[in-house]
Amino acid sequence: MSQAVTSYNEALKTLTPKDFPELHLDVLQDLMRVYLDLGKTAKAEELGRRGTDVLGDLLNNTPSQGKKKQLALKFVSFQQLTVDIAVQSGNLSTALEIAEAGKNACLSDQRRTIKVIALPTLVRYSKKELTADRRGWTLS
Repeated sequence: MSQAVTSYNEALKTLTPKDFPELHLDVLQDLMRVYLDLGKTAKAEELGRRGTDVLGDLLNNTPSQGKKKQLALKFVSFQQLTVDIAVQSGNLSTALEIAEAGKNACLSDQRRTIKVIALPTLVRYSKKELTADRRGWTLS
């Protein structure tokens, strides 16, 4: 496992948050998992804070809302790792708060998406298009 830590740390030197923020976050996530497996919760927490900062900067500097949503979904496991760290540290109330905030954010986002996709539109048919089973308006 120490070889994995060394390799990930070397990768982080090359894949800087400034030049390669997404790859940097990928490596941070993997390194956090290694530290958790080694029982080094404090080190995993430190990496989680770093990752959260990098992700926040990345999202703030991404102009496209679609890309922001894509990035947030890609790195949602950062939040799960943060919950795992809180549980391993014995901070169950913090773990629940983090998990609840993540759940609420996901549900809120899904609700907005569903409203946009599922809102029915009224379509007016011309008299030529009407058949015996249509009354002039339909939902589509």
